[in-house]
Amino acid sequence: MLKKESRILGISGSRLGDGLVIVGVVFRGSFWLDGVVITSINTVESNYTPEISRMIRSTKQFPQLHAIIVSQHLAPSRQLLIDELTRSVRLPVIAIKPVKRLKPYRHATKSKSFDFSVDGKHVAVSVAGVSKDEARRLFAVGCAQGFGIPEAVKVADVLVKRLGFLERETRIRKRHQSQKQ
Repeated sequence: MLKKESRILGISGSRLGDGLVIVGVVFRGSFWLDGVVITSINTVESNYTPEISRMIRSTKQFPQLHAIIVSQHLAPSRQLLIDELTRSVRLPVIAIKPVKRLKPYRHATKSKSFDFSVDGKHVAVSVAGVSKDEARRLFAVGCAQGFGIPEAVKVADVLVKRLGFLERETRIRKRHQSQKQ
C-alpha cells in the first residue's frame, strides 16, 4: 500500500567531461526531499546498470524506497537495462520516455510499455517489476498537483543540468586564463 509520503528515487544523468554523471534524488511523495546521491561512470563501460545499482544501494533511504523512476534524459539503452536494475535492487523501475516512443526499449526484454494520464498530463513509460496500475499510483504519489513528472525526477534533472552548467563555466574560465597567459 502506498502512502502520500512513500519514498521514490528519481534518477537522471548527463554526459560530463569524459564520463557520465548520474544523480539520484529521494523524495517522500511529492512533499520532501529526503536525500541525494551521485556517481560518475566511465562511458567506455558497456553496462551502466551495476554502478547505478551500487549508487541506489548506498542511499541511507534504500530500505524505505518504493520505486525508482528514471528520467527520459537517462533513457534505458544497452548501457542501462531496467529489467536488470529491477532484479539487482529488487525494486520496481519505471523509465519515463517521450510519448512518441511507446514501444518497449529494444534491449530491455522483460519491460512493458504503456501510457496513462496523471493529473491530466499524458505520460509514456517503460516498466519492470510493476503493473500499469501500480505505476500510475506511484506517479500520483510522486507528482505535485498539475504536473506529470514526479518531483524526485524533476529535481534530479535540475541538478544534472546545473552540474553540466558548472562544468562548462569551469572550462570557459580555464580557457580564458590560459589565453591571458
